[in-house]
Amino acid sequence: MTTAYQQALDGTLTSTSIGSTAQFSFNNATVIPLGVYLVSDRGVWLGYDSDGNTFGVGYPSLGVSPGSEWPGLTGQLDYGWYFVFVNYFTGAFVAVLQAASGGSDPQDWVTVDNDDLLDANDIGLPPVPNKGVVIPPDSPRVVVGCGKAGANVIVREQYWRRLPTSYSIARGQKRRENYTTTTGIENTTSDQSDIASAVGAGAGASWGPISASISASLNASSSSFQQVTTSTRTTSSVAQTFDNTEGDAAKMFLHWQLTNVVSVLDSHGRPFSSLIYASEDPAVIGGSYDPDGLPERPLRKAIPMSPQMREILARK
Repeated sequence: MTTAYQQALDGTLTSTSIGSTAQFSFNNATVIPLGVYLVSDRGVWLGYDSDGNTFGVGYPSLGVSPGSEWPGLTGQLDYGWYFVFVNYFTGAFVAVLQAASGGSDPQDWVTVDNDDLLDANDIGLPPVPNKGVVIPPDSPRVVVGCGKAGANVIVREQYWRRLPTSYSIARGQKRRENYTTTTGIENTTSDQSDIASAVGAGAGASWGPISASISASLNASSSSFQQVTTSTRTTSSVAQTFDNTEGDAAKMFLHWQLTNVVSVLDSHGRPFSSLIYASEDPAVIGGSYDPDGLPERPLRKAIPMSPQMREILARK
């Protein structure tokens, strides 16, 4: 994973102007609909104002249909600025590209294809706490694969999910807790036979053939190997003792599990069937963190963009 990808995922990516501008358009060479945001020089994701033909605060992403070019040109944008691409209907992160990747005038096309997707399981580090966000939420979803299964499109997204087994313990405290861990399928929006039919595995297929069909569809258009292994949900009980009797500060431990969301999209790119499954153990443990000694928030977005960037965006 590049630095720009990691910064885009943790919210610290900022654009820098290099003094050369052009108009841009976008080419979506994937099979899923994409949304495009412009990253400001203060780290804010700017949506697209179609009336003003510019990017700004409070607007939705610019939509680009699968396998097509956006039929338009933006206003003047600096070659040093970054674009973030997301799954248009789920908001999952897809890629980040600098405007300079589009070449130079008159070929100012920024193209996203499957080579720009992150590899499965390479979705960055789990979230870490700071003074602004003491208990971080789940990480953003990341698209790690997409492909076709007959007439349908399959997309695989991954994210770090914070587990309820995360805990904090005061200085001088000792306690014992019982909890359960889960692997395998946790939730589906359709029954097994419907999912099997949607991915081309046959209406009566078990989870094994379903997994094979999903993997084959993703591998047909992926730049790295995709192995999807779905199985029935299993749980196990765990008893653990937490001891901080000799510690000099409170401690917090955050448990994270790599979680997969596999969705089948309709002809408009909207998910109509999906399954969520947790990867096999072990969970990733972050910590220990001292709640009273957390670092400052990495990037505070007090203003959406600088006056200089606002002036460039106002050009036609």
